[in-house]
Amino acid sequence: MKRTLAILTVMGITAGIAQADIILEYLFTDESRDATTEHANVLSSDSFVTSTGTSNFITTASPPNSPALSSSGWSTSNEPSRYWLFGLELEPGWEFADSPDSLTLDFVYRATGTGPVNYQLDYDSGSGFTTLDSGTINNDSNWNSSGDIDLSALAGTSGSVQFRLGGYNADSSSGTWALDSVTLSGTMIPEPGTTALMLMGFLGIAAARRKLFKR
Repeated sequence: MKRTLAILTVMGITAGIAQADIILEYLFTDESRDATTEHANVLSSDSFVTSTGTSNFITTASPPNSPALSSSGWSTSNEPSRYWLFGLELEPGWEFADSPDSLTLDFVYRATGTGPVNYQLDYDSGSGFTTLDSGTINNDSNWNSSGDIDLSALAGTSGSVQFRLGGYNADSSSGTWALDSVTLSGTMIPEPGTTALMLMGFLGIAAARRKLFKR
């Protein structure tokens, strides 16, 4: 009975410390590429830079969290060759989970008339890049929302994860694509090994208490 109570206690604590919130967020305020993180650290080598060329901060058409980050040089072919790069390293003992809240990425963007009309989101957790999602971009020079991009494939992943967000099918390499309010949301939980250690600790405490009261 006491063992069962200990297990239920650990399960309750694990559920209580699961983080269903913003895991990674770039707002680019004050022309900064720093990010807000939860149980993770930004991979400094990929702190929102482009894979080739340069990017710059803009205030054009009043981005939601001015300024925004903009770049040109996007692929004019039907596949990406240039990407926004960013990534994070989870704190030891934590992993992505897809419950109780789904893992999603969303961003606000502005593409000019000759900018890209498609995007592709890839990730790499140590085995090479895999495509998570692809979709269309409105190149109407207005600020638009990507909507929630499903990242449920990341559930169970720990350690470091790199992302690359590519734009392609641009009418011209001079067309620009700007991003703002890039947010990865969802749930993070202790890894199974961490939970097992918690359970062993509670069982050890329970055993010590039994010995103490038997004296």
